[in-house]
Amino acid sequence: LECARLDIRGERGYFNSGVLVMDLPTWRRKQIPEQAIDYLARHHGDPKRCGYADQDALNVVMQADWMALDETWNFNIYHCVRGFGTLTPARRETLRQGPAIVHYASDRKPWTRRYFLPFQREFLAQARRRGIRYPLEPFGQPLSAWRREWREFRALRARYRRGGVRVKGVL
Repeated sequence: LECARLDIRGERGYFNSGVLVMDLPTWRRKQIPEQAIDYLARHHGDPKRCGYADQDALNVVMQADWMALDETWNFNIYHCVRGFGTLTPARRETLRQGPAIVHYASDRKPWTRRYFLPFQREFLAQARRRGIRYPLEPFGQPLSAWRREWREFRALRARYRRGGVRVKGVL
C-alpha cells in the first residue's frame, strides 16, 4: 500500500523508520540525509508524497537498499494487539524470550495508561527509575471505557496463554 503510494519498487517494500541502525560512513558517502531532506523540500505539504515525513523520504531515497532488523531488535507491538493467531512462529518465540527493543508503532502508547499493552509494566518501571511519573488514571476516558479496554486485554492475554505463550511483561 505504502509502496504503491510512493512508487517504490522492489521486493523489500516499505520500512518503519522508528528504529534504525545506520552505517553512518555509507550514509554519508551516499548522501542519504541530504537526499531525504531534498525529497521533503520538493514534496512539502503533499500528504500523498510526505504522509509520514522522514519515513516516506527515507523509503523513497533508499528503495530496496536496506535490511530489516531481526524482530528481537525492533518488535512492533502492533502485532500483539492483533491476536495470537496472527503471529508467526518466530514472533511467538521473540515474545517468549522477550525482545530487546519494543516498538510502540501505533496510536497505542504505554505511557497514556489508556491501553493495557505487552511490556507496559517494564516501560513504566523504567520511567519511574528515571524519575518520570505518568498519571495512574486513564487520560480523558470514562471508567466504562477503561474497563472495556481491560476486558479486551485480559481476553487477548488468555488467547496467548491458551496458545502456549506467556508473554514477558504482560500485566
